[in-house]
Amino acid sequence: MEFYGLVRKKLAVDSAVGLGVETLLFALGYLGYRVIVGEGTFIFGTGSQLLLLAAGGLVTVFPLVCFAAAALRLSLTALDFFQYLAPSITFGLAIFVYGEPFRSSQTVTFGCIWLALVIFSVEGLYHRRQYSRNKRAT
Repeated sequence: MEFYGLVRKKLAVDSAVGLGVETLLFALGYLGYRVIVGEGTFIFGTGSQLLLLAAGGLVTVFPLVCFAAAALRLSLTALDFFQYLAPSITFGLAIFVYGEPFRSSQTVTFGCIWLALVIFSVEGLYHRRQYSRNKRAT
């Protein structure tokens, strides 16, 4: 682990570039291992399997790139709100679109998330009103 830290410090590259290179090296190592054991889809797979692998990569990366671009443009408050909202959207899709069962343990979990959303929203409204009052007073 100390060798890793030393190399990362001496290379002095941007964290995103470093993470990208590390991920690429790990992925290439794993793919090489799969080829050695005779299970490498890139070597032994059919055309449709290769197409699905490539599409899977795009489907995974595209939302992450969009999120990273949006995160640079949004305030931390808005970003935090969306981070709280994401589990509720996933919950709605699971229950209403995919017909997943809803258990009592999930009631507690999502109750906590929704309570946090309410607290967050009320606190934001409170501060907005305080700001408006202070601005009118000056």
